Amino acid sequence: MIGIQVRNFLEHIERTLQGVAKNAPGCDVQISGGEPTVRDDLPRIIALAKKAGIWFIELDTNGIRMTQAPGCAHALTGSGLASVLVFLQSDAWVPSSDGPIHIPPKASRSE
Repeated sequence: MIGIQVRNFLEHIERTLQGVAKNAPGCDVQISGGEPTVRDDLPRIIALAKKAGIWFIELDTNGIRMTQAPGCAHALTGSGLASVLVFLQSDAWVPSSDGPIHIPPKASRSE
């Protein structure tokens, strides 16, 4: 949100979701941007959307937290999440001894 300061992010999100549900009934919500699963309050945000009357909520994610945090997927679906879209951007993957996937800094990527 460029140019807007929000003191209580969850209250702002709740008001926004209520406004969407009221003024665009039947509208779906997609949660994306950066990596949404790094937010500890993501289940609460999903629950706020359900409470506002939005029935279809989709999450766009890289899926890493769901593979590393037991119970993450259950917490999200338990909050009302209807769909998960996992993005695997394979053009950035390179072999690594540190694990199955290593994404080097942009400056060191070969073109």
